[in-house]
Amino acid sequence: MKDNFYTFSSERSPILQSHELQKYFRVCLGKASNEIIICSAFIKLGGIKWFEKHLLNKKIKCRVISKWEGIDLLKRVSDLEVYNFCKERGWSFELIENLHAKFYLMDNNNLINGSANLTSAGLGLLPISNKEFGFYIRTTNEDLKNINTFLEDSTEVTEEIYNTINEASMKFLAYSLSLSPPLPLSLSIYI
Repeated sequence: MKDNFYTFSSERSPILQSHELQKYFRVCLGKASNEIIICSAFIKLGGIKWFEKHLLNKKIKCRVISKWEGIDLLKRVSDLEVYNFCKERGWSFELIENLHAKFYLMDNNNLINGSANLTSAGLGLLPISNKEFGFYIRTTNEDLKNINTFLEDSTEVTEEIYNTINEASMKFLAYSLSLSPPLPLSLSIYI
């Protein structure tokens, strides 16, 4: 074990709540000029569109890493459409099985880490949003080494993988809907 157990740099923010995290995101995204790595267990279109908006129309290489587990997709905590959104912009979209991490790395220098997924609720964009914590740090070489090692387990999503997951999700959704009891007649007038 190393003598210096704590490898993170000392240049970090205090613990930040959602609205404060938004400010750090805006500043870091506005300054980004080379590459962004987004790692979030759940990603929804609203969250990634907000993220892109704050890139200020800059063409920056983006690597997006998430997880797509069946139950999460059925609960709509992540959107399959994020893959096409990334593809249209030339961004890579990757998956890591059992991913729970949430971090956002801009230009291998600015890191925002915490509990916020890349969703509107996670970023505090909705009137009723999640309560999240996070912090900002300037990364060290050791931080970058650990992040790169962590990301080695990712698999880039291809059109074939996307189509397979999309078809399976649709079949499972249709099956689960077929198991749902019919609505009482008194409620059917509202549909």
